[in-house]
Amino acid sequence: MSAALEAALRDVADKHAIEQVLVNHGRGIDRSDTALMQECYHADATVDYGLFKGPAHEFAALVTGAPLDRPLSTHRTSNIWIRVEGDKAIAESYGLAYREEDDEESRVQRLMGGRYLDRLERRGGAWKITQRIFVLDWNINLPCTLDLTGPLFAGQTMGGRRADDPATRLFADWSSRHAPGTPSGHDAASRDAVIDRAVSKQALHELNTAYCRAADRADDGLMRRLWHPGAKVSYGEYSGGFEGFCDYWAGVRDRFERITHLIGNDYFEIDGDRAVGETLVARIEVLPRASGTVDRMIGGRFLDRFERRGGVWKLSGRAFVLDWNVNRPTTAIWDRAVYASLPLRGGRAPEDPVYALWGA
Repeated sequence: MSAALEAALRDVADKHAIEQVLVNHGRGIDRSDTALMQECYHADATVDYGLFKGPAHEFAALVTGAPLDRPLSTHRTSNIWIRVEGDKAIAESYGLAYREEDDEESRVQRLMGGRYLDRLERRGGAWKITQRIFVLDWNINLPCTLDLTGPLFAGQTMGGRRADDPATRLFADWSSRHAPGTPSGHDAASRDAVIDRAVSKQALHELNTAYCRAADRADDGLMRRLWHPGAKVSYGEYSGGFEGFCDYWAGVRDRFERITHLIGNDYFEIDGDRAVGETLVARIEVLPRASGTVDRMIGGRFLDRFERRGGVWKLSGRAFVLDWNVNRPTTAIWDRAVYASLPLRGGRAPEDPVYALWGA
């Protein structure tokens, strides 16, 4: 292997490790896991969130120490851009946060957008944050329309905090039966393992993006190709094999005028040809109603099991966990304002524009 190729692979491996730190930070807040959040920072790290400026470990204890029965939150990280220089790195990442709280005698659902500006260092082989600054860019505040009792949500697996959350149980079970750790990359065998891990993480990410396209574009053929034989699915009112799920989803999606899945915060644990993962998903639905069209946003997570068979990674199990939802009369505009100048619209397979690109 040439020195240039080895350096490029090392850069990819370092960026993957840093991305996992940034994802774990959000997981620590949302699951009220003080140890997990503190593990993202070196002991002397500092933060500046405006409402708190000081030692990072104190900040982690503060934000994760609130009552566990408060409404669930979501901290979703995307647009991660990292620059690595030796054992130091800087990163900018976009954050989308959801929270629900009382405001002047009414219940409010808040969406907040901003950016995390981070400095990180590798000490003792581990990348962690040394300084974090939060920049607020925008926010949306709506009267609460949370629905956990309607027919679509009554059977959903709900998120929780600490040991009560399904993802915590999934990773604890995985850790009890699989060897922890990341290859160091300092010998040939370890370098091969580093490369395989990086390639596998990319394959798992692309598998999830393929699921989103299949679901949003009504691409039934693609949907069925994502699963290994015998794969099991637990998704709201459906629980069973993937073949039945594909049929179930084809019926569900026909209730919507439009649907979009946005994923982020990929977190994977890989051991050879098996892996587990947690991925945040925001699902935007446009539902026709007798009294008018309704826009719905659902926040949740995919908890996945993967296997590599014949060199190909596919899903062997998936469960959907519901964290929150927002339901509002539509405010969509199609024929005026800036939207009138955007005539190319999404559709179903094979008419959607992506298929002309992907088939080229």
